Amino acid sequence: LAFMPPGLPYLYYFLFSIFGDSQVSYFIIIFLNSVLSGISVFLVYILAKKLYSEQVGIYSAIYVCLSPVYIFSSLTYNSLIIYHVLILLLFINLINSFEVTETLPVRRVLSGYKDVLLLSVVLGVFLYFRSEMLGFAVVISLLYIVKKRILSGLAVVIIPILMILPWTIRNYNTFGEFVPISTSVGYNFYSGHSDDPSTISYLESVSKLKEDSTFEIKKS
Repeated sequence: LAFMPPGLPYLYYFLFSIFGDSQVSYFIIIFLNSVLSGISVFLVYILAKKLYSEQVGIYSAIYVCLSPVYIFSSLTYNSLIIYHVLILLLFINLINSFEVTETLPVRRVLSGYKDVLLLSVVLGVFLYFRSEMLGFAVVISLLYIVKKRILSGLAVVIIPILMILPWTIRNYNTFGEFVPISTSVGYNFYSGHSDDPSTISYLESVSKLKEDSTFEIKKS
């Protein structure tokens, strides 16, 4: 299937292939979520400090620590906390790419491109979890182009596309048609605005999609 991007299934498959369908695998998933949750608290502090002040950063980090959404994300088997970390890294690197403090011209250029490279890699990783990030990459690219940073604008589109390209090739080989990332693009928009609130017709259409027998884990 390609209904959703493969990031989370690949992560779980990696753990289950090593530790099996056991309590160890499930514990590692929750432990990983907890570690990422702690990282996200620190990243919230960094981002709020950059945008406002250190005091706002501290208050924001405290709020995140007590947020039911973050607590829920850390203790359940989903990719929400991964989204949190990636989106925070995205904004921090985006801001850094416009806040070059080096005084020497060469160092200014290298410092700016370093942040753009990190931003591009974050976008590439994010595409394995959310296909909508391709739209974000285009918007960020246009922002750089408006600022007359053409190479940066090209990098934030080309690098993520190259990173997701193996999955796109796999989709073409599997389905015989061009599926860049997933077949669920627009699902949330459709489910929220369709005349059919239960989205039965949409789910019926999804059920007719071809399956990739080599990707699914079959139980004997």
